[in-house]
Amino acid sequence: MEPAAKAISSISLLRVSWEYLSMRLIIRSYMTLEDRLSKIREGSTKRIPPAALKVMHRATNDLRESGVLSEVIKVGDAMPPFSLSNTRGEPVNSDDLLARGPLVTTFFRGYW
Repeated sequence: MEPAAKAISSISLLRVSWEYLSMRLIIRSYMTLEDRLSKIREGSTKRIPPAALKVMHRATNDLRESGVLSEVIKVGDAMPPFSLSNTRGEPVNSDDLLARGPLVTTFFRGYW
């Protein structure tokens, strides 16, 4: 294939890839949280071995049966005051932050 044809082919491939990704993002942005969670569940059941899924489902059921969900903060409930470590390991008090304005809390899964 000639260099010009190769370049056109590469550009076409990039355009098609970009259009595909853009469409996926548009579709995803219109999905409800429940739809997204259903997709994650579907993918998990295909990827995770049945024995591991059985253990996970049993643990989930044990948590539900323990009654711990009755103590979970619900949508619209106020958070109790708390202190957590920031990304540098320093303690941060929620009351101190709320004194400056509204507060959004984000939890990271690990250190990078």
